[in-house]
Amino acid sequence: MRTIKENVKLLVSLMPSLVERENELLHAYWVMFDELKQPRDLIQATPAGSITRRLRELQNEHHPDERNELV
Repeated sequence: MRTIKENVKLLVSLMPSLVERENELLHAYWVMFDELKQPRDLIQATPAGSITRRLRELQNEHHPDERNELV
């Protein structure tokens, strides 16, 4: 099982525009990794803060010129 950080890295490598679109990142994460199908499923989904925090960690690991290229 991958970590949240590994999942986020995979998502942004497949869809780099998610780096700039937090809501789309969250939606993609919940659908792909938490198998969210209906809004009520959100209660059991990975918290938004955990996902966006991992994105920021990944961005901080890279030089500012490379932040949109997290692969």
